[in-house]
Amino acid sequence: MNISKTLCDRLAAILGGKGTSDGKSCSIMIERKLNAKILGRNYETEHEITIQSLKSRD
Repeated sequence: MNISKTLCDRLAAILGGKGTSDGKSCSIMIERKLNAKILGRNYETEHEITIQSLKSRD
């Protein structure tokens, strides 16, 4: 089963991130705001979630 761009965008909206799909998988980037400073700078990072179809192609 392919993961459509529409489905990927829906999942990204639910998780609060931005999604990209190549048809086989959906990668969702979620920005995380941490209350931390490293060397005097605010630390921001992104968290990536990748969803792939479990149905194999034979």
